[in-house]
Amino acid sequence: MPPVIVGVAAYAGATAASYAVATAVAIGIGAAVATYAVTEAMTPEMGSMDDGLGSDQSLTVGGVKPRRTIYGETVVSGGIVGYGTYTDDEEDKWHVMTIAIADHECENIDLHDIEGKGLNVSGLYSRYKIHSYLGTQTTACPIAKRYCDGWTSEHVGFGLSYVTLEVKIDPEFFPNGINNVRFKVKGKKLYDARLDSTMGGSGSHRFNDATTWEYSANPILATIDFIRFGGYKEQPSERFDWSDVAAQASACDEVVSFTDSNGQPASEPRFTCNGTLLKSQTPAASLNRLLSSAAAKMYNVAGKIYVKAGVYQGAPTLVLDKNNASAAISYKPHTPIKDRCNTVRTSFVNPKKYYQKTDATPTE
Repeated sequence: MPPVIVGVAAYAGATAASYAVATAVAIGIGAAVATYAVTEAMTPEMGSMDDGLGSDQSLTVGGVKPRRTIYGETVVSGGIVGYGTYTDDEEDKWHVMTIAIADHECENIDLHDIEGKGLNVSGLYSRYKIHSYLGTQTTACPIAKRYCDGWTSEHVGFGLSYVTLEVKIDPEFFPNGINNVRFKVKGKKLYDARLDSTMGGSGSHRFNDATTWEYSANPILATIDFIRFGGYKEQPSERFDWSDVAAQASACDEVVSFTDSNGQPASEPRFTCNGTLLKSQTPAASLNRLLSSAAAKMYNVAGKIYVKAGVYQGAPTLVLDKNNASAAISYKPHTPIKDRCNTVRTSFVNPKKYYQKTDATPTE
């Protein structure tokens, strides 16, 4: 389009006929662009293997680490930001580690395992003490102040979630020392217009009051939250159609039935979002990961942002069949996925296998 407009401006003295031709060309290009955009939106994406699955579960020491956002429930480790040791009254020595978890308030943080030893391992319970700070704290952790080098009353961590963990130094129980610790985290609290009586819903949620929000693993709510806060500028309420957001969120919450791997009937919400985003990732990459959790697409219509979940919604209001066609119908908007690949491989973080990356059976 711009080259055509420049061309028309440069030859302003051209005849009306040539102007009409240029206009026709411009219209033709515009129609082609529009057709391409529609076709592109309708074409299924091939997808790719995400090698980042499960990579956020390693304990790190030193260096500057990117901040992290956690949506839904997942298992993570973190960066050690404070460390010390002490000897108790029974002459046992203990590690004290302060570990950063997320750069926002979280719903809950529990220990998942130490050196691969889960909470069900006999003897673990007496060898650790956990102090979780969910982002609402107003004073520094007294254990960290007492034992972690350089930790002072100024180290509050306002609005940040972290853990101070005490672990007994026990070469018999931990023969290789402490190389990894993981936590099970319920992440960020999200605004839900369905729970806001001022937005057509029912409840105490308020758009500009984060203290009224609640934990949720709904992918539409997570995506809207990221769009609102994840860019260079916070997006106002007017950028969203909240009735549509509510409808898409409800579509994700719809309970679906299936048969599990043991052949037993089971049910769960249609889509959930459970994972982490690092601030070192580009906003576009983070947004795509969130959208993929609901097979969703994002649109911008008349200045408003829409996120549509990948699920059929509602009954059709108009039905067209072959009797409405004026000629034989031949339609192929894109090459079918089956003709573009011969194997589909899937990886996912499996809660039933200690939140480790698991490969599903390939489909050919």
